[in-house]
Amino acid sequence: QKIRMMSGFTLRQKLSRYILENRDDSLEFKLTYNREELADYLGSTRPSVSRELSKMQEEGLISIERSKIKILDLEELKNYS
Repeated sequence: QKIRMMSGFTLRQKLSRYILENRDDSLEFKLTYNREELADYLGSTRPSVSRELSKMQEEGLISIERSKIKILDLEELKNYS
């Protein structure tokens, strides 16, 4: 799974795929990684992951509350994965 995540995708694509693969039926999930660990898992840096998550939240794709991510626009998020 990690190898697939690391392959030639943009950070947004990697994050979208990660979020979609880990969601539950209520379109939310609790992050099991902190931002540093998530960045390492995705082959990126913590500032880049934080910046991209913030952009995705500003665009109304997701909502982040501490370590809980809720999908607000499932169809648009699927377009990136």
